[in-house]
Amino acid sequence: KLTGLSGGQDLFVMGHKSKLEQMIGNLVDNAIKFTPSGGSVTVTLCGGTDEVELCVSDTGVGIPPESLPHVFDRYFRSPTATEHSGSGLGLTLVQSIVNYYHGSITCKSVLGRGSSFTVRLRRQA
Repeated sequence: KLTGLSGGQDLFVMGHKSKLEQMIGNLVDNAIKFTPSGGSVTVTLCGGTDEVELCVSDTGVGIPPESLPHVFDRYFRSPTATEHSGSGLGLTLVQSIVNYYHGSITCKSVLGRGSSFTVRLRRQA
């Protein structure tokens, strides 16, 4: 269960604990990995009538515009990621978990200024 508060209102998403932890962990780990010392990582959870929105944003290196369409491709590594270890599977895994729950994930990024990944999942009462 992914829970949080939005305007004093409880937010619930039902799912496998390990899958949700892996999804959030990968997004947060990436944000930390690609944000230099002195930068910031922000995690927010909010909800609308039908969905819960999780947003992981950073002030890191960012992703070049030509790489954005490929960030969820298996084994893809952006040119800005070459200094860091990784296999290029983390975001593919995140997307597969989001798809499993019939949700959506988007990425916005500005090179040199950071990235923001937004996951939307169906809300549970």
